[in-house]
Amino acid sequence: MTTTSTGGPLIQMERVNKHFGSLHVLRDVTVSIDRGGSFKQAVTLKFEAPAGVKVNPAEATIPGSDTRVKVGIEAAPDAAPGRHTINVIGTPETGKATSVKMDIDVKKS
Repeated sequence: MTTTSTGGPLIQMERVNKHFGSLHVLRDVTVSIDRGGSFKQAVTLKFEAPAGVKVNPAEATIPGSDTRVKVGIEAAPDAAPGRHTINVIGTPETGKATSVKMDIDVKKS
């Protein structure tokens, strides 16, 4: 899953593994950015998850020398079943933020 932006980093999700059982939905999601040729700023990622879904950490910074960060995502036992969206916002040190929506499915086990 990727998004493009004008003047900002590209955000991409890799290895989005769905895990069902005790309502765990996704685990070990790697979020990466495409720095292009000369983009070396740190980028802060903020994860806006719906009620009952937790992203850990809820905010992470990718240093200028790196391109990726790993986060964990899980659903609480009382999470509503169905399709939900996590909004991932990437904000560089200077310039405009960009975002991508990551759809997830929560199913009762």
